[in-house]
Amino acid sequence: MKSFFKNVLANIVAIVLLCVVFFFFFIVMIAFGSMSSEKSVSVKKNSVLTINLKTDIIDSPTEDQQSIFNVNNKNTSILIYDALEAVRKAKTDDNIKGISIEVDDLNAGITQIDDLRAAIQDFKKSGKFVYAYGNTVSQSSYYLGSVADQYYLNPSGGIELKGLSTEVTFFKDFAEKYGIGIEVIRHGKFKSAVEPFLRNDISPENKEQLSTLLNDIWDNTASKIAASRKMDVNQFRTVVDSLYGMIPDLSLQ
Repeated sequence: MKSFFKNVLANIVAIVLLCVVFFFFFIVMIAFGSMSSEKSVSVKKNSVLTINLKTDIIDSPTEDQQSIFNVNNKNTSILIYDALEAVRKAKTDDNIKGISIEVDDLNAGITQIDDLRAAIQDFKKSGKFVYAYGNTVSQSSYYLGSVADQYYLNPSGGIELKGLSTEVTFFKDFAEKYGIGIEVIRHGKFKSAVEPFLRNDISPENKEQLSTLLNDIWDNTASKIAASRKMDVNQFRTVVDSLYGMIPDLSLQ
């Protein structure tokens, strides 16, 4: 009996020691991966902070847990917090003389663009320059870059200024064709979430609320762009309605 308890105790001690070894191994691997991914950055005098927007701007990391063991892991996205922090620090860094924005292929939400644009607008209070450059510039890219002191466009490129729109896909006929029954409980007229399953067109109420939403967003966007480019907002609306942005020479005028 005594020998039995000794064996049990020995097994328990062995399991505990094994868990401790694996725990420290896990910590070492995390520390090694973190140390390998971090690089010391030294900013030289007369440097320019380049904001390259050819990667996705995201709110939080999307890496899987296994990526911490990959010391050669390369991020294909930028955290909005990191971008805002870089602009904020550049404002007070005497070695950084300005910001260069490369606005091609911007992939970010309107809220993220608003935040980054506001940060660059605040950066300009330091008296440092902000330049923007693009080839074929989307409307979102132009909205961000319009905050710059100077905006340069490739002579063979263009600016896709065309306002805002939205589309709704309807499934009523599809459901009826394949015998799919849909039961909906709703109250009030402005309940459009289930409309695609009940109608083949947009209801007047849904059209009204979508138009109000888009108009509010566009009014805000147009007024900010017009203010940054020192032009009347109605003049800017004329440029958009006429699609002048697609022709670089007309954009300059």
